[in-house]
Amino acid sequence: MRIFYQYSNVKKLTLTKGDYINEFNFIKTLRQFADVTYGNIGKYDLYFIRGNVELFKKLPKPKIWVAAPYNKYCYRQATAIATFNKAWSEGINNGIDFSWVPEIERGRRYRTITIHQAVDDHFVPSRSFRKSQEIRKKIGKEFIIGHFGRIVRSNYPIALLHILPELRKKYSIDFLIGSSKSQINNIAHTNFNYEEVPYAISACDLIVLSNWGVEWEICGCRKILEAAACGVPIICGKSRARIEFFGKNYPLFHSGFNKDQDVYSKKPLPLNKNDADELFYLIELAMKYKDKIGKKLIPIAEKFKPKQLAKQLKPIFSKTIKTNI
Repeated sequence: MRIFYQYSNVKKLTLTKGDYINEFNFIKTLRQFADVTYGNIGKYDLYFIRGNVELFKKLPKPKIWVAAPYNKYCYRQATAIATFNKAWSEGINNGIDFSWVPEIERGRRYRTITIHQAVDDHFVPSRSFRKSQEIRKKIGKEFIIGHFGRIVRSNYPIALLHILPELRKKYSIDFLIGSSKSQINNIAHTNFNYEEVPYAISACDLIVLSNWGVEWEICGCRKILEAAACGVPIICGKSRARIEFFGKNYPLFHSGFNKDQDVYSKKPLPLNKNDADELFYLIELAMKYKDKIGKKLIPIAEKFKPKQLAKQLKPIFSKTIKTNI
């Protein structure tokens, strides 16, 4: 099986940006069962395009369009539309959770395929490794809460920052931001290279993903996969996409973190006292059961390592090719 792959108009993928890393991991997965060529147009069995409308228009079928960004022509002409979870696939055809794409054609049926996101094999529990121990020593606290990636208005951890002074008084606890571009006063922040991220996540006792709107919940989040692979619990919103990954009885769902919001708003996010109180409770719960919760996450993430995920994708891609034969 020969597959042509193109992400936007990017000529070369490097491990320096979140979106590039996502694509790099997925190409690595496809190469478990297919001959994948990036950016060199020619004759192939299948074309896989994300975010390059003009190129997609020129290519013959069979061809796959990744569901975001939405484009009316690409949705109509694609042999299949690829999503990262079943919740997203269902949403495209029944309109659930799609207030953020008002132009999508309601009532039209599309052929969707769920491809998931891939997590690199290097993400394993690494708490005992020297690099992880050095990070913990630098923070100097017994319990470390991590937030990896750039912090913007849409994911600003306002509830956590509100309760952090009280947490610090009560416990030996602190907050680590894994991004030098997101500096908040009195918070440790470090820019980790991608190769260092598995050790940085493993150095944490808990990861918090807060204040994400429905768009981000549906579109997937590599940080959840990476933390789960490292056996580190995550507090996040209880959306359909998250239930699909963690299961409906996951103990660290936060009811206030899955509210849809305008991620482009320039207004500061307001503090919700109930959100802050619930977060305080969940952090204390994680302090008590982090090892038990984290251990259960590892086999969930294993399904999304390249070799394992490839076993799920091979028949899906084979069927997509046959659709146009």
